[in-house]
Amino acid sequence: MVAETADSAHADVARLAAGAVEHALACGVTVGATGRVPMLGATSGAFAQGLDDIQYDIDDGPCLTCLRTATVVAVDDVAAEPRWPDFTR
Repeated sequence: MVAETADSAHADVARLAAGAVEHALACGVTVGATGRVPMLGATSGAFAQGLDDIQYDIDDGPCLTCLRTATVVAVDDVAAEPRWPDFTR
């Protein structure tokens, strides 16, 4: 599989990751902006896209926390997650 653009490469990564992680419902990939390149995002489907849209709208959530802190962010149960109340609501 050879992606023709950065956007299609990110979408391929999101789809492959969702298929590779046991019990994953979906996957979103967000790559932080640099001085010349804007933030890029791709998802494995509509469910992950909806979650990303919420995060970007409220400017908070697991993907943005990961980008800002450069640490791995794991969420086992969104309904029980206390770190981003506006996102989990």
